[in-house]
Amino acid sequence: MRLFIGIEFPEDILDKLGQTQDYLRRYVSSGRFTAKHNMHLTLQFLGEVAEDKVGDICRCLQQVAKEHSPLRLALGALGCFGQNNPYRVVWVGLGGDLTALNRLQRAIVLGMKDLGFIPENRPYKPHITLARDVWFTDAQAYQQALRLTAGGTSFSVKSFSLISSAVEEKKRVYRSLATFEL
Repeated sequence: MRLFIGIEFPEDILDKLGQTQDYLRRYVSSGRFTAKHNMHLTLQFLGEVAEDKVGDICRCLQQVAKEHSPLRLALGALGCFGQNNPYRVVWVGLGGDLTALNRLQRAIVLGMKDLGFIPENRPYKPHITLARDVWFTDAQAYQQALRLTAGGTSFSVKSFSLISSAVEEKKRVYRSLATFEL
């Protein structure tokens, strides 16, 4: 099964992200927009995992959760990965207690490394993916969209989850397998 570890959002934050996507759609000719119920903040992607490893992963994540406190994050400005049309990813950045978020993410990566999962080579850049393969209508639309902010809406993070990722009826579906309270 394909797994990752992430933070799931309350409904009001998902609504705000959906509104941001609606606004973004004004400036693009095409793109694959993330389904509202699939929006999350990835802490670590694990990839394909044998079912018999899930217990060890959960025990490790439970220990990490015990060692960290709840934190507060805020939605920030839009950004892009990629240099020009199509932009690979359009995302919402985060503000708030990023120091605590980075500590939590590093603890998860170290715990997973002990279980044989290879950490990513690049530095962690917390973001929420809104859309992929995005074509902006023109350079002015791109600049206008990047001025968009998700409004600084803040929210509490009291848990993180082990999440499965599967394709069902040609759509990506995420399901929380276990949640770990901070």
